[in-house]
Amino acid sequence: MDRIELRSESVRKMIGQVPSRLIRMGITLIALVVVLLLLAAFLIPLPDTSGGAHPENAGKTFYERMTQR
Repeated sequence: MDRIELRSESVRKMIGQVPSRLIRMGITLIALVVVLLLLAAFLIPLPDTSGGAHPENAGKTFYERMTQR
């Protein structure tokens, strides 16, 4: 049985190349910014606007609220 060739020579050549340093650094920078934004969203205290605010939670971060139980 003949083996079917799924990728052309040019596609195999492109897959085999390592991205340039600029591309790698850009991807790393974007990933770092996303991680920092998620960390900030998790740790920065925000006012409770749900209407049923509890005074004991005032000024606490989400992490502090979840670990007090």
